Amino acid sequence: MEQFEFKHFVKQLKEAIKEVYQFFGDPYFQGSAAGIAYFLFLSALPMFILLSELMGLFSLSLDAIEKWLDLNLSGEGINLIKGFFDYYPSGVNNVILALISLWAASRAEYFLMRIINYTFFDGKMLGKGYVRERGRAMLIVIIAIASLAVSLVVLIYGPVLLEALFEKSEITEAIGTVWMAMRWLVALGLLYLVISVLFYTLPSLRLPYRQVIPGTLVTSVGIILVSAIYNFYMRFNVNYDILYGSLAGAVGLLIWLWAVGWVILIGIVFNRVWWAVRDENKVPIPNEVIDKRTPTGLF
Repeated sequence: MEQFEFKHFVKQLKEAIKEVYQFFGDPYFQGSAAGIAYFLFLSALPMFILLSELMGLFSLSLDAIEKWLDLNLSGEGINLIKGFFDYYPSGVNNVILALISLWAASRAEYFLMRIINYTFFDGKMLGKGYVRERGRAMLIVIIAIASLAVSLVVLIYGPVLLEALFEKSEITEAIGTVWMAMRWLVALGLLYLVISVLFYTLPSLRLPYRQVIPGTLVTSVGIILVSAIYNFYMRFNVNYDILYGSLAGAVGLLIWLWAVGWVILIGIVFNRVWWAVRDENKVPIPNEVIDKRTPTGLF
């Protein structure tokens, strides 16, 4: 019985993967991954400004995050990200800059919101008006940054938290080794938290949380894999300084963001496709959506 269920799951998964590929025949998705990368890039600095303000609540400076990046990641793109840490606002400028940054950072969420609405609701809606949805996007930015801040605290203070938990245990001396073995698993769990918050809050119509789990899993695992491959590639195989000079950091970061954009887009589409292939409460893809498709030009 279990073998039969596994075979059935594999069959459903193959059907879903095939449908995901066909889904990108819809002209609406042409250039969407590049669009996601573009708005993520433009939102990076405002997000870091907001994150720096929030980190103060945990008595955690951006210097600690910079050290964690040095220990765990590499590549020219990381050097560009660390450049965002150099500005520290003060006084009344904090409030003004935070509001401006919140508006700027919400552009990425607003763009993702329109893609998710189009995908989840079969092209019948993109949102409920610009002002209302942009305001909701700003609220989602606050939620996402709070989730990201908690995730960073766990990642950076992980060894300290483990030592506190097992202070009187015999495994105290092995905490460092245990954390090194667990860190990517912990990162995956925390990334799942952030992505699930976005996928659950971005649709204009509320969906049960279980409806967004498949796409969240695909996106979380995909981002970890893409980041690991990119990190390995940049560390051992490529020297962008020779080709792009001072623009090397930006080029490297854009390549990573473009790959992440594709992973997010695939996760969104996989979510909708899984509703159509699952056994219970199927939500078939309407014929009018299928009729829009043309031969797929993924890139």
